[in-house]
Amino acid sequence: MKNLNKVLAMLVVFMMVVSTVAFAGSFTDVADTSSYSTAIEVGTDLNLFKGYEDGTFAPEGEITRAEFAAIVVRLKGQEAQANGAKAATMFADVPADHWAAGYVNIAVQAGIINGYGDGNFGPEDQVEYQDAITMMVRALGYEPAIGAAGYPTGYLTKAGELGLTTNVNGTNGVAINRGAVAQIAFNALDVPLMTQSGYGTFTQYVVNDGYSATTGTTNVKKTLLSENHSIVKLQGVIESSTDSTSASTNATDKVYVNVTNSLYNKFKIGSRNMEVGDSDAMKFVGKKAIIFVEYNEFEDVCTIKSLYEAAIGDTLVIDLADIETYTVARPGYYADPTDEDSWVAGTRGAVKYYATESKTTTVTIDPNANIYYNGVANAINLPSASELIAMNGSMELALLDSQSTNADYDTIYITAYETFVVDEVKASAARITNKIEGSNLSRIEYGEDDGDVRASLVGVDGAEMAWEDLAEFDVLMVKWARTSAPKNIYEAEVIDNKVSGTITSIAGQKGNTNRSVKVDGVEYEVAISAESEKAIKIGDEGTYYLDASNKIIYVDKATVKSGNYGYVIATAAAEAGDLVAANQVKMITKDNALVVYNFAKKIKVTAGSDVYAAAESFGTYTNVSIDDIDLTAIEDQIITYKVNSSDEITAIEVANTNRAVSED
Repeated sequence: MKNLNKVLAMLVVFMMVVSTVAFAGSFTDVADTSSYSTAIEVGTDLNLFKGYEDGTFAPEGEITRAEFAAIVVRLKGQEAQANGAKAATMFADVPADHWAAGYVNIAVQAGIINGYGDGNFGPEDQVEYQDAITMMVRALGYEPAIGAAGYPTGYLTKAGELGLTTNVNGTNGVAINRGAVAQIAFNALDVPLMTQSGYGTFTQYVVNDGYSATTGTTNVKKTLLSENHSIVKLQGVIESSTDSTSASTNATDKVYVNVTNSLYNKFKIGSRNMEVGDSDAMKFVGKKAIIFVEYNEFEDVCTIKSLYEAAIGDTLVIDLADIETYTVARPGYYADPTDEDSWVAGTRGAVKYYATESKTTTVTIDPNANIYYNGVANAINLPSASELIAMNGSMELALLDSQSTNADYDTIYITAYETFVVDEVKASAARITNKIEGSNLSRIEYGEDDGDVRASLVGVDGAEMAWEDLAEFDVLMVKWARTSAPKNIYEAEVIDNKVSGTITSIAGQKGNTNRSVKVDGVEYEVAISAESEKAIKIGDEGTYYLDASNKIIYVDKATVKSGNYGYVIATAAAEAGDLVAANQVKMITKDNALVVYNFAKKIKVTAGSDVYAAAESFGTYTNVSIDDIDLTAIEDQIITYKVNSSDEITAIEVANTNRAVSED
């Protein structure tokens, strides 16, 4: 079939509480497939906890009761109060100089912790499952709803109803790890708070879930985030970014979010441009996402603090090499904008692809589908079907609107890499040129001085590198998109992919997609562009540059042709004692040295030359016996030659014969 701040030095030991902006992907021990990965990502983005300085998070590591209490206080937005409450506590084992004294005092005042009942809190004890759940239920305001069930049953039952225990592996009486704590905190972020309304005989407790089941009316949803951090949770599609809407890279990075579900958020935030802040929202263009947005009421500014991809109804990922045909969907339009009767209905697009080696399948695309090419909505350099199929990459089809019945899919994400072989680097002009003839990407102008280019480059080691450090024949895989702004966006990666040797066989015709060759017996497909100037021939020796799928995309035979050459003085016969045996040659090399070589028993010669006129195939190398060679034909001639490890000549080509011996 065709992957912040540190608050106080004394809190360094408390690795879950000190805040920093980080992403789950940056922790070496948290895989994207981990059940806790999203919780850890969001929690670190929101500064609730962090990992260790060695780049790990240790999801299986221990966490103490004091550390968990501090996380709950931080969730309630009372970090500053905790810093100001560092004093003696009600617990004998939490003195005034204990790093968590302030957190413990605030947690006691809020009715979150009571201790063991013997005057101790056990700050260094590992937090057990039922105690972590109890603290979080109390922080959310649900203490009045526990009833006669009490501790721990009532709290565990209520936690289950609120979704606090979703995806949490925990057992009553057993300590939980850092990953489980991250998940509990994540589950609590969007739980509606229970708050008191009225006092005395008029006391009521209200669940602020944004919707009243009794009256059928909506109200403001209140959560730990909205009330304490001015952050709300939204669902939406990130439709574009400043990369595609601004001609300048100097503009503040923003994304336009089409909010599909405001989840009764406190600030009634709808579809709008949002600042990306320290998040990686720019990478989510075209994706449906769950987004945590900080809202500044005074400046009416939304800043994305964290986000992750939302589940969608259906997706299909196809390798570009597996696509047989692809037609773009066309939206409806008015042929005459002034005539309401001139409406032309949209047409569905379709992708026909190889589901197996021999079986094709066709899927349909909604006429109003959004197409994202290399992260840009409606890029103006969208390739044709034939160009797209020849590239490396994938096409992801998605159904973002689960109610759509017009087609199988309504959104297309195309990730396509163009292969680029560096010809020349012009640092003064911030430009590199491409050796591949007929490429859509003949050059890359990577300078960002004018603000109309965003260009990034990484080396073979995955580290960022300067474009000026590229060299001739470096092979790049380039994601390129041109926006309507207009602006060019390049993301390039250097790959070290080449093979040197001799063409031993050829299959298929030049210019066909089924063209392949064998280099020293190993088969490679050949891109049409690799033979745009000259056909590859059996016997050709050189360096063959490959794309990411090991297809030959550029041929450099100059490395062999310009290697060994010399002027032949004599062959075979002895002359002044220099030639002492048959099948020898004496010549002056390109380095002006006088040398004598023996010939191997079989050598390769250019067929059709005077050296071996009997060959039927003109212009190709042929293996022949040295006894069949007319060596006198190369005397007083300049030849190119190849020498083996025994210093025997194994191949010759006459360079100045009147008959063409090579298309080069």
